[in-house]
Amino acid sequence: MYTYRLNVEETLAEFDIAGVPPRPNPQCVLNEINPQGLPDRIIKNNQPWNVGFHWRVSGHTSDAIGPCDWKLNVYLLKLNAPGGANVVATKSVPYKVTEGQDDYDETIEIHAGEVPDGMYKLYTSVDVENPGPAQPIIPVTLFGEGPVMKFYTP
Repeated sequence: MYTYRLNVEETLAEFDIAGVPPRPNPQCVLNEINPQGLPDRIIKNNQPWNVGFHWRVSGHTSDAIGPCDWKLNVYLLKLNAPGGANVVATKSVPYKVTEGQDDYDETIEIHAGEVPDGMYKLYTSVDVENPGPAQPIIPVTLFGEGPVMKFYTP
């Protein structure tokens, strides 16, 4: 497993984002299925892998938002030619409309062979999606910068 912090920006009063205990901060965890060698940063093309997202929302304003969804994204920036950014996977998660704190522990699974061989930089993001155009934009976002990774065919 390879753990990295999710950076947070939220500008709502009485709206807090924190880590899910025992994690001190919101974070993502890169996980190579059947890990081998370096901590989950070198992945054979015949191996699945995933990214876990972990954060907690609390505060009076957090109880008043909804219905909406969190949108989780996994991006890879290819470092070797031809380079470029790719959205590898996305996932929508319903915003929990409950009183008190709400913990989110979500995983995005990436199947074996979905990423071509090469060197990549991992990025992740979490945003609030509103259900319709008439809904106001909710100024909350999280993003993380993960490790450089290598995908290869053995």
